[in-house]
Amino acid sequence: MLAYFEKINCNLNARFFSRFGYQQRFAELIRSRLQPGALILDLGAGSVDGSRLWTHGKTEDGLRFVACDIESETLSRNPNTRRLIADAACLPFCDAEVDLIVTDNMFEHLLEPIGVLAECRRVLKPGGALVFATPHKYSYISVAAFITPLRVHYWARRIQEGKRSGRRLDACDTYYRLNTLEDIERSADAAGLNVRELGFYVGAPCYTLRMPPPAHLLFVMLHKLIERSEWLRRLAGISLVGQLERKRVQRNSTEAAEDGQ
Repeated sequence: MLAYFEKINCNLNARFFSRFGYQQRFAELIRSRLQPGALILDLGAGSVDGSRLWTHGKTEDGLRFVACDIESETLSRNPNTRRLIADAACLPFCDAEVDLIVTDNMFEHLLEPIGVLAECRRVLKPGGALVFATPHKYSYISVAAFITPLRVHYWARRIQEGKRSGRRLDACDTYYRLNTLEDIERSADAAGLNVRELGFYVGAPCYTLRMPPPAHLLFVMLHKLIERSEWLRRLAGISLVGQLERKRVQRNSTEAAEDGQ
């Protein structure tokens, strides 16, 4: 029955929404930053090898993707051959060594976001960037996740995964301290980063695919309502996608004059 509901609800999503959601823009930003021989750090990678998604499995340009996570058991299931167990606030890289940092649904798990952003700035090369996708703090999904205990998240994920629920599911505590425009701008500035781009996205509902179709249709209508209003997207959109860049160091006039001599 649940599989039947999911089939109908997927058709509803296809009818009312483009098949490309926030992940499309996320991937576009990553691809725009890929240069031959670049070192890309997938921060908070978990068990997912993002490089296969962002490059379509093609890394002939010598791209080096490193999957990094603090949870060793979760990271052990990542197919990427380059895996690194590390705390995002203390990365084992030299200053200005990394070309690009990517985080997918990781910001919401940061207890001290400014420290992590400052560490990202330290390891990024001049001109490097941190490309991110993360839930909006005030979306109904984030609010529900914030007020419920972790065991409820596991239960919800098992319902969502359906027949795949036999595998181990990833779920972590959430804090949502870096999940609004204001928080991202403030924290980025304190860490020495500039907000190069930040977009608000909605897309099709995915957490209700196994509900009865009339119930799912209500969420379809809610998503369409939010999607059509820029004000509502900023207030309670589903996802945020953007990129942060290293601030350029401002030199004083004396240093500039000495360089000119």
